[in-house]
Amino acid sequence: MKPTIAILAAVALAIPSLASAQTVYVRPATWFNPSGAAGAPFSNVRASLCAVPASGTLHMSGGYFNETLLVTQPVTFTATVGSPSRVGEPGIDRTTLKVFSFNTHLFGNVIPFVPFWEDGARAGAIAGYLNGLRLQGVDLVGLSEIWDADYWPDIRDNCQYPAGGYGGRVDSGNVMNSGLAVFSLHPMLGGTQVSYNDASGNDANASKGYLRQTIVKDGFSIGFWNTHTQAGNGSSNVSDRALQLAQLAFDMNVYRQANPSHIVIAVGDFNVDGGSGEYTGTMSDTMGGTAATADVALNVACLGSSTHCTSCNDNDLHEFFNGGGGGGGGTRLDYVLYGNSSDGTVRMVPRVYEWRRPLAPGNISGTGWAPENGGTRSMTSRHLSDHDAVYSEFDIVRN
Repeated sequence: MKPTIAILAAVALAIPSLASAQTVYVRPATWFNPSGAAGAPFSNVRASLCAVPASGTLHMSGGYFNETLLVTQPVTFTATVGSPSRVGEPGIDRTTLKVFSFNTHLFGNVIPFVPFWEDGARAGAIAGYLNGLRLQGVDLVGLSEIWDADYWPDIRDNCQYPAGGYGGRVDSGNVMNSGLAVFSLHPMLGGTQVSYNDASGNDANASKGYLRQTIVKDGFSIGFWNTHTQAGNGSSNVSDRALQLAQLAFDMNVYRQANPSHIVIAVGDFNVDGGSGEYTGTMSDTMGGTAATADVALNVACLGSSTHCTSCNDNDLHEFFNGGGGGGGGTRLDYVLYGNSSDGTVRMVPRVYEWRRPLAPGNISGTGWAPENGGTRSMTSRHLSDHDAVYSEFDIVRN
């Protein structure tokens, strides 16, 4: 057991009038998109310390912070009056959790004239990449856009994860399945494919929705959702995406009420620009409010690539399909969201958030179809999708 630091309000009192950019706020309960301000506090002490300016103040709301600290510069700790905070590693049990999310863009031969480029070769390389993640001990994987079901058996078998599931059902009136798949190093219970009630444009041809399952690792139960929501920025797209987020958040809320000791993870291509008002408004209200989850990227903002694009202009396949000449910039569309158990007995402490670009072991060369960028084109690249991936690590602690 590591030493526990007690920060008592009787010793250091917070004075509200002193709150400023010099003061960073943290509390054990999660906030969806924290900034460290009093009204949007962090939940991770390590990340909060990173955000405190030199000789600044870290103000802690009462409770247990199941973390160890390394303080490398002068900082003042304060606490809420009458609400002591404890920092250390208390807890009956603890384990770790590694999570990976990736949009694969594997249309294959589902319908004619959709954008593709060497999908079969990329599917094989993706399976090999996932096998590497398995060997590295990545616990949970969420994939989207495996539209062609013919790729699923090879990916499943060659990545060698012991548990997995595929949302291959095609709903009545649609021509495509959900494109979603999940893998786990641990037992999966009750896997379910749920379709969204609302969709528009080309997305109305797909059975978009989410996969929901329960994972058990080291005695901890984890609700795990993988989703792919409505694409596009037109008014109907944004409206339908809001309805989809509300449906997903409601499902998570129902699950949490039925399983109050379970922690929750939601991953996928949410198609919400991380720098937009839709993110701070609709997504925060539904996934932060109703679902009671938090965006791991912003909760460890100082410790990783929190605002890095996942639909990036310098990605070879992104340029191949969309044009624009490459270069910098792009949009963050892919997320890992997490939530503590609703009964307060299990806490998730985010430790790592990384942007990753999955690569094939060697160059892939071939011709593909890019209807929005000149039609038939050729390319050589190691990039495995037009999206990049996100990866997170957590400590899981039972108090």
